[in-house]
Amino acid sequence: MRPLRGELAHSSQNVVNRLRNDGDVGIFWLDTQGWLDPSVTSTPEDPSNRVNEDYYLDTTADSSSSSTSVQAKLGPKYRLTERGNQRTAIFLHHHMCMYLAYWNEK
Repeated sequence: MRPLRGELAHSSQNVVNRLRNDGDVGIFWLDTQGWLDPSVTSTPEDPSNRVNEDYYLDTTADSSSSSTSVQAKLGPKYRLTERGNQRTAIFLHHHMCMYLAYWNEK
């Protein structure tokens, strides 16, 4: 699957191609480009626009981790909004139903 924001798309696709060339027929490349809008206009201080976006920038640190943790060093992360989660589930459902129906027929 193509990472939804595309940061590792090239590397991920190379791994999938290599595994398939080596005979692994159980792995597939699912290009998710265009599924979600990567733009983020809301801010952590004013999240009112999140209902119209697929992502938001999470600037809060994990309260359970120390300031020296890897997570804290990585900084803010993009996370899916409720809308982004719903859209992703709808698109994945469409693709997965084809494979599930195929395997049920066998």
